[in-house]
Amino acid sequence: MEVIKNNKEWLGQWFESFSTWQSHLSSENRLIRVRIFGAPLMLWNDQGFSKFTALVGKLIKMTDEMNNMDNLEFVKVLIRTAIISPIMLFRKFSDE
Repeated sequence: MEVIKNNKEWLGQWFESFSTWQSHLSSENRLIRVRIFGAPLMLWNDQGFSKFTALVGKLIKMTDEMNNMDNLEFVKVLIRTAIISPIMLFRKFSDE
């Protein structure tokens, strides 16, 4: 706590408030970066990837390469999820 007291003005530029840790103040979500491989071209849009990522959380952002269609091998996305354990998801897309 001494470090915080001595640097309160500087830390105030970055943080709205300070408090000691309490167990009920934990986050229920985390942000994860995921690479999605092999998605059909019909899903290569905001709506398609939003539906795909809904399996584990909420789509927050996609890389600019996806919008430019620079790389059709995979797309990088940022997802907000409540799942704490590692996520390894495989899904087969049907041609139907």
